[in-house]
Amino acid sequence: MIPADETFEGTFVFTPHFLDVVGFRMHYVYEGTGQPILLHGEPTWGYLFRQVIPRLAERYRVIVPDLTGFGKSETTQGWECTVLTQVDNLEALILVLDLEGITLLVHDWGGVIGGGVALRHPECIARIVVTSGAVPLGTAREAELTARNVAEAEYFRWMARLHRERTLETVLSHLGHLVLALMLGLQGFENRAVMNQTWLSAYSLPFCTPPECLGAIAFPKSIVDGTVRFEIADAGAVAALRNRPATMIVGMQDRVLKPEYLRAPVREAFPDAPVHRLHGAGHFLYEDEPEAITLLIDQFIQYTGRM
Repeated sequence: MIPADETFEGTFVFTPHFLDVVGFRMHYVYEGTGQPILLHGEPTWGYLFRQVIPRLAERYRVIVPDLTGFGKSETTQGWECTVLTQVDNLEALILVLDLEGITLLVHDWGGVIGGGVALRHPECIARIVVTSGAVPLGTAREAELTARNVAEAEYFRWMARLHRERTLETVLSHLGHLVLALMLGLQGFENRAVMNQTWLSAYSLPFCTPPECLGAIAFPKSIVDGTVRFEIADAGAVAALRNRPATMIVGMQDRVLKPEYLRAPVREAFPDAPVHRLHGAGHFLYEDEPEAITLLIDQFIQYTGRM
């Protein structure tokens, strides 16, 4: 866990906030006024959004939680890290903060976690922004395209090989030493100009010891061993969400969640959703194109706010 007051040489200067969630201390950023929520994936944390937060906070309230076991949130041994336990924790945060009219902005695993909360509380969601991820709503081709993505992406093939060799947990328990290789080589990161020792420390520090890698191990392991489970909602919740305005922003150089497999389920769930393609961005598009993403989010909120 990163110390609460760590700013990484002034690159992450947001006041830390904490909530005790089911016995865990969850960290979140809380800036500005309005209600967008930004949800990260793996192996990142709120640092991924550091260039987007201040720009959006000029007009909106920006809430960026670190998933339990990531960033400045605690990792507790013996805790079962699954999509659904992360949904439970995020749900608690939204209820405690009494959030309504949420612009749900999700990235990577944030899609299935934020989507899970949205399925439990569709009345709280005003609009959805999907970035390099997916919100599982049970569309016709969702399972097929997800399986094809997992089979094709080198990242998942590497994870599957480690699982077959029974070394996945051993290798990922040293994730702090692997973050750079994963982000650059297997997932898709294009803007190498931002890379320096501070940047590397920000992404590696959450995973300094094997016990701190629990969440980072659990997510990919659940994919390759077939144990991953998503939120199941009734048809009414799904219909309510599919009536919300949505948009998708895709990094076309994404090598782990491939655009050709992500776009179709989103367009099937949200037929009117515009899809914005960032040709110079990879999986971590907030590092690659923060200005473009901020502008697209702002325009989307402003446009749908007038609908």
